[in-house]
Amino acid sequence: MAVAGLTDVESAQTAHRALAAAKDGGQPWFVIGSIFAEALRNAREQDHRELREAAAKATRLSPGVLRRYVLLLDRLRSIAAIEGLERDALLSPVFNAAEVAVRIYDRNATAGISSLRELKAGEVTLVQLRDRLTKVPVELTEPSDAPDAVEGETRMQRNERIGGAVIQERSVKVAFMLQALRESLPSLWPEAEKIQRRPQSPFFTGHQGFEVVGKDPGKAVVAGIEMLVLDRDRIDYLERALPAYLTLATFYDRFYFAFSPGTPAGYVSHAAELLEAFDAGSIGILVVSSEGAVNAMTGPRAGPVPSRVGNYALLRRDRAAKTQVSAGEPEDPAE
Repeated sequence: MAVAGLTDVESAQTAHRALAAAKDGGQPWFVIGSIFAEALRNAREQDHRELREAAAKATRLSPGVLRRYVLLLDRLRSIAAIEGLERDALLSPVFNAAEVAVRIYDRNATAGISSLRELKAGEVTLVQLRDRLTKVPVELTEPSDAPDAVEGETRMQRNERIGGAVIQERSVKVAFMLQALRESLPSLWPEAEKIQRRPQSPFFTGHQGFEVVGKDPGKAVVAGIEMLVLDRDRIDYLERALPAYLTLATFYDRFYFAFSPGTPAGYVSHAAELLEAFDAGSIGILVVSSEGAVNAMTGPRAGPVPSRVGNYALLRRDRAAKTQVSAGEPEDPAE
């Protein structure tokens, strides 16, 4: 929105006019939020208070509501990046309902993305989403070193509080890592076209799993990636989850552990030692820095052993198919 050569005063006036026009023109909340967010980015920090007051006057909305617009807009775009969707794919015109759908996502990513998509398609109401929020279970993919319970807090409330905070923080970090990896595609995987979320599978959790997709239709999947967001006391998570990751990696010619910014160097070296000890030569290690650089600490040096690449379709088998198999229908061999 900023125009080269405009003074701060002129830029603020431009933002004021754009916000007023959007509000008077009946534009949805995310249009107003986008204009306001860009105005804040272009303004000096010492001018933010004045800008918020001017924006409130232009839109006849409180500064608090405008701030919620910006926060929700950023959150929805972050979720879209995590899910491998277009930047604005999850934006819908009903602001309060979108807020509730994001809260569902923070508790349970699977239920949340379904809620956001249904809201986008106009298939669910605010009342239905609020009811869903009260019933959705907290879904954790990593153990949490939980703080002490708040006095008077029930076990369920404590789990929801802790789980929601962990998931939200992890989602932001994963979105940052995903963007860094996408920008590094030409150097890391020259034959690749894009990175997308790993397909939902009844066998492996997919919240932090992604795939590198190639340009050649004959070799669609180039590599698998697991994002690892480990806090200072979480290395034991990797140790417990390693057997599952070792099995998952055998469905890909190449597989990578991608560590988030701030991961202690000792964690990365320990992961390398574990891979060496288990002779997991098809798994490499990537580290994303706080500046968004991707460093390849180790690269895959061999193919998976045993190789299940030919049975990659097993990862895409849905739960219904799994139920049929368990009921007696034949299952494709894993090797």
